[in-house]
This record gives sequence, C-alpha cells and structure tokens, in this order.
Amino acid sequence: MRRYLMKRYMFAGILGLLLSISCAFAADITIVTEDWGPFNYIKDGKVTGLSTEIILAAVKDAGLTAEIKVLPWSRAYDMALKNKNVFIYTIVRTSEREKLFKWVGELMKDENYFFKLKDRKDIKLAKLEDAKVFKIGAVKDDVREQYLTGKKFKKLDIVSNDENNMNKLFLGRIDLMADNEFAMSFRAKQLGLDFSRLEKTILIPELSEPLCFAASIATPDDIVKKLIASLEKVKKGKEFAKIKAKYLN
Repeated sequence: MRRYLMKRYMFAGILGLLLSISCAFAADITIVTEDWGPFNYIKDGKVTGLSTEIILAAVKDAGLTAEIKVLPWSRAYDMALKNKNVFIYTIVRTSEREKLFKWVGELMKDENYFFKLKDRKDIKLAKLEDAKVFKIGAVKDDVREQYLTGKKFKKLDIVSNDENNMNKLFLGRIDLMADNEFAMSFRAKQLGLDFSRLEKTILIPELSEPLCFAASIATPDDIVKKLIASLEKVKKGKEFAKIKAKYLN
C-alpha cells in the first residue's frame, strides 16, 4: 500500500512538472490558417507564405509568441469564432463577417475571378448569373462558398480544400472555380498542373475585398491593439516590400 501511494505521488509530481513546463513554453496566441499558397502553406514541415511572413514579422515586433496551426478552412474558421486568443488569416473582410471578429488589419488586396479550362468553349460568362448553370467548386465556409450560396447558386461542389477543386477542374469534374490569379497559379504549380491551360473569365467584384488578419471576439483588446500597431509598422517598412516581391514577382 505504501509503495502504491509513493508511486501515485511520484506520478502526480511528474505530471505537475510536465504541465508547468508546458505552460511555461505555451505561446501567447494561437494563429489558425489553411493551406492556400502563396499566402499560407507548408514547406519542408514549416508554415510559410506571403501572409505568414508578414504576420510573423508583426508578432515579433509586438513582442508576442505564436503557435500557427494549418487546418481545413472550416475548422480554422470555427476555432476563430469560438475561442479566446485565436487569430485567423488569410481571411476576406466582408460585411457579413465584420462583427464576428476583431480586425487586426489588411494584408493585401484580392481580386477573384471564375476560372475554367481554355478548351471549354461552351462556357461563356458575361455576368455572374451566367455561371449558375455550371458546376462550381467551392470550399466549405470559405468566403466564395458563403457568397455563392447567398446568391442562390445551386450547383456547388463543396469540398474541404482548393487542391481538390483544382484537380477536379483539370479532370473536368467541375466546370468553374473562383479564386485570385496568384493562388491559382501557385496551386497549379504545386500540383504539377499546367496553369496555361486555364482561362480567367469574369471578375466577381463583391469577392474582390481585402485579405486580412483577424482575432476572435473573445481575444483581449490589448493584444489586438498591439498587433494592429505592429502590423501597420511592418507594412510601412522595407521588409514588407521585400516579402511581397519574394512571392508575387
């Protein structure tokens, strides 16, 4: 009995030590994102990308530590809606989302188009309504899926990520997908697909909104304000131009 109690006390002590070590090294904030190059993606086991580098520079300037988690967008979005000290990027700022988050700042502008295969001569779009007869790839809880659903598009093929959409587009399993040109070009390259086979069609003005960094509503204002100031500082510095040139030129 004595030996049993000693083992229990030893186990409790070790567990307490491990927990205290874990707490000592816990990050100040959690940042969630998705795999959406060239803005945020994993390379050689590390999270990188245009948005990632800008945000990490801001976090460093603010004197904070952060843990970045790459998740399916729907899960990342849900975490940022419901949890304290959770930040999310690269997120489009829309009127529907305005009161759901605390907005740290804009990372860059975004222009979304419908893309199709060049050899699909049957797909001719002059206005948004023309796309309703075609099968469109979308990502669950992504701004494009939310927008098209709100516009009563019925033929949406909803998946967990845009890599699936890109593959389906090239295989002819969907007719269209919406995104910006940088992301489409980067994704095609990553998947070993020929981007020149794709054609940009009509601009979707309502989806051409700022790409942003945001915090959950439950995140304390002092942390958010620190990052707002630091992000603005980074964007005004020389490092910002270098980061953009690295990914977009």
